[in-house]
Amino acid sequence: MPVAYNPSNFFSVVFQLHSSVLPMALLHSLFLAVCGVAATLVYRYNGDEMTQALSNLTQPFTVLQAMCLSIRVNDAYNKWYKAQGLVLELHASSRNVMSKFLALSRAQNEGVALTGPHDGDMRIRNARRVRQLILLSAMILRRQVRGLMKKEFEYEKEFNVITEEDSQRLKVDVVTQSPRDGKKDKYPPRNHFSYCIDEIRYILFQQKFAAPHHNTVDSSIDKLSYLFEEIENLAITLLPLQYAQVLHIINLVYLVFLPFALVDDLGYFVTPFCMLVSLVYFSLEIVASDMETPFGVSTLDLQLDKALRRIDKHTAAQIGSSYRISEPNFDVFPETRVKNADNEPINKAGSTESKRRAQSTIDLETYREEKRERREAERKCRKAKRISAHGAGGGGG
Repeated sequence: MPVAYNPSNFFSVVFQLHSSVLPMALLHSLFLAVCGVAATLVYRYNGDEMTQALSNLTQPFTVLQAMCLSIRVNDAYNKWYKAQGLVLELHASSRNVMSKFLALSRAQNEGVALTGPHDGDMRIRNARRVRQLILLSAMILRRQVRGLMKKEFEYEKEFNVITEEDSQRLKVDVVTQSPRDGKKDKYPPRNHFSYCIDEIRYILFQQKFAAPHHNTVDSSIDKLSYLFEEIENLAITLLPLQYAQVLHIINLVYLVFLPFALVDDLGYFVTPFCMLVSLVYFSLEIVASDMETPFGVSTLDLQLDKALRRIDKHTAAQIGSSYRISEPNFDVFPETRVKNADNEPINKAGSTESKRRAQSTIDLETYREEKRERREAERKCRKAKRISAHGAGGGGG
């Protein structure tokens, strides 16, 4: 999650220690301090000739290194900025799909009162199913961009975002088979969000909206599907290894031989000066590397969990406002909350933001661990019952 700061306060930004890249960059710079010491020793014991020969090696790399570093940082920022825009569009498209579906459903049944309990009314059931599928598709996308595809739907099940039928169809059922060797496959993990899109379209066709209105909702669903593809493509696209390797080699050669080019003018001060240059370079390199993966969990990455929580709450609020009911939300990612049940700020007096976030994370992990243990105990109990029933059946036979 990005760290908030006041851009108008120059020195506050410069001396910000929380989530700063300078400590790691300084650690990397210490290794290159050896080059400054070596340049000083060569200059002291071998004179100008050796240092002049070595300094000539930096000349072809100076402009090349500046161009490569500029292009790398600019491309990384553009990727981060594009990812931020896509996450905002995902939030907006989710609201649009829900808004159009609710508006057309209400207009189609205008004047028809809700039938009995809210849970039994078909309109509310369909709206809730659409909302659940929108949130599930977004959480599946989060799994993909963070490399969690092979894990079970533990988090989704904890908050009831995925039903048992959805889990069965995505993780258990065989849906395709090779005609050549008979290899059977389940629903492709990278295409799980398409399952949610298909289910939303099925509900849309069940509503039997008039053609022009149906197309309006369908176009918003298309936009949502397109955003999923764009975000996934952005997350898995990295610089080719060979290109990144060449960039790093160019920068490394430049930083290694820079002290030899400056030792004649700076003397013993060449080591701290070159460490400062290395510190600037490695800081930019670390920032660029983090911005190239904008969907992670570092302080430079986007607030993806917070965006999904907003989708959950906002779409629930849309249903509640449309039918004038108090619609429960799934309360996903509670660690990103900023207010408690009494609508008061969570961070209390005397506690820091980092302590509050760490404590909420610990509490959540404890809750997950306890739930996993309960599930494991239930699974063992069911297994024991099956074995017992099988033994009784065999004895009776």
